[in-house]
Amino acid sequence: MTMGQTTGRDRFMDLLRLGSLLAIVAGHWLGIVPNVQGGVISGVMVYDVDPRYWPATWLFDVIPLFFFVGGFANAISYRRLREAGRASEFRPRRLARLLVPTLVFIGVWLAIEAVLAILDAGGSGPLRGMRWGFMTPFAPLWFLGVYLVVVLLVPITLRLHERFGILVPAVMAAGVLAVDWMAFGLHHPSLLGINIVLAWLLPGQLGYFYADGRLQRVPARLWAWLAVSLLVLLVLLTSLPSYGRNLLDNGVAIIGVTAPTMPFVVASMLAIATAMAARNWLERHLNVTRVRAAVTRLTPLAMTIFLWHMTSYFAAVALMAAIPVPFPATPNATWWLERPLFLLLPAVLLLPLMGLFGRFERPPREHPGSEPLAAVAR
Repeated sequence: MTMGQTTGRDRFMDLLRLGSLLAIVAGHWLGIVPNVQGGVISGVMVYDVDPRYWPATWLFDVIPLFFFVGGFANAISYRRLREAGRASEFRPRRLARLLVPTLVFIGVWLAIEAVLAILDAGGSGPLRGMRWGFMTPFAPLWFLGVYLVVVLLVPITLRLHERFGILVPAVMAAGVLAVDWMAFGLHHPSLLGINIVLAWLLPGQLGYFYADGRLQRVPARLWAWLAVSLLVLLVLLTSLPSYGRNLLDNGVAIIGVTAPTMPFVVASMLAIATAMAARNWLERHLNVTRVRAAVTRLTPLAMTIFLWHMTSYFAAVALMAAIPVPFPATPNATWWLERPLFLLLPAVLLLPLMGLFGRFERPPREHPGSEPLAAVAR
């Protein structure tokens, strides 16, 4: 292993992984405008109801941090297996970690839908209790599909990183810019599908530099200046006619996944630079026993939380509809007053789901005497 590479568990990266995940969950719970009619639940994001809420897409756009941490963890896991002559085990191990809890999740919901169909309850579509769209328990699966592709490409992207270094993310960013130019200049928005690969690979590619120990050597003040510069660039880019302020819905979706553009890439780098600028401060807080204990306890349940968080939200909406709680069609004063309830109740309902399904996220035991990959593969 080369000098400077991270070799053990990194609590800061644990915190980033968990923090970004909880921010995504909170963004979903707080940002939906739900609707219940005829026993069928539907909903849209608040910025689709009122475009003035586009700042929410900047505030909660932290999924790239999850990919950044994933790049770090994948690099360490793959390198350990490669040095042990077991590199071929990397994909099966990672796929098992992703697919086992996901298949359990899908299986449970297929059973629920089958029961609803037999009882002729709920709606009449393929999802009996809800409408197609964002407001379904299956909404998180697009993210896992993209991350699955990233994991499968790790042996290739890590090899490119080790050979070409900073040129790889630079080419990816340039590729996104070129695709944007062709898509908007030639009026072929479907070309933006290429960006789904380039833009989502890039944060993980930057995570490889953290695994090398190179990003940690950059002073916090330089990260802060970079973050400010990226924020200015993001403001300028989203002021151009081709780009909108909304980072999460530019009107072009490929197989249900919003096709990212250059502002999304800049926002990804902004999130990483901001996290690195705050690294020392965050690590000091990790020395607080309660914070460290919470991170240690919740990190192994990260995927369970992500898979089931919309299910708990769905249950919370159904419960509130039975009371009944009013569901404003627009983000008015009542909608704002209800936000704490829409955060607290789904969180409470998520707890038993974490206890019930968290066991499927646990990795298999390692060979006797070996260091558990769970310590580095998270």
